[in-house]
Amino acid sequence: MVKRLIRFTAIAHQGTLPDATEDFAVARGTGDVPGGTLGPQRTGAHWSALIRVDDSPMFGPEVVIDEATIDDIIIHLAAQHEEAAA
Repeated sequence: MVKRLIRFTAIAHQGTLPDATEDFAVARGTGDVPGGTLGPQRTGAHWSALIRVDDSPMFGPEVVIDEATIDDIIIHLAAQHEEAAA
């Protein structure tokens, strides 16, 4: 089964849903959220956001990058959509 994850009006990922975890990662840090992130969310001074795995080298050593779960992907893309609609 092929699913499409939609961000704004563009398709963020097209393929099987389990394959999406290979395309995305979750970045976490403090301070300002770097550009190139999707659906950043803040908790106090900390933030987390979805990034494309290929963009990982753009982030410095102060940013922790973890594998994204399906839940992470859905939550952050939904947050990105809500931000765009506001």
